[in-house]
Amino acid sequence: MGAGHDAAAAELARRLGARGVDAEVADVLDLLPLRLGAALRGGYGWMMRSAPWAYELIYRAFFVPRGGPGACLP
Repeated sequence: MGAGHDAAAAELARRLGARGVDAEVADVLDLLPLRLGAALRGGYGWMMRSAPWAYELIYRAFFVPRGGPGACLP
């Protein structure tokens, strides 16, 4: 989530297009059934405004390697 991913995808599509490759940018959240994507977007926005500490907990739990810096390096 966030515009950074959108900007990166748009730039990649632009570069591919400049090389003659057809590229389409798709937002995965738009592909989810039952308006789950809209719910996730809304929940993310609420969390960033009202409970950024919750985002930090989720980030640490799922995206920070155990064992400290460099733990994922061979």
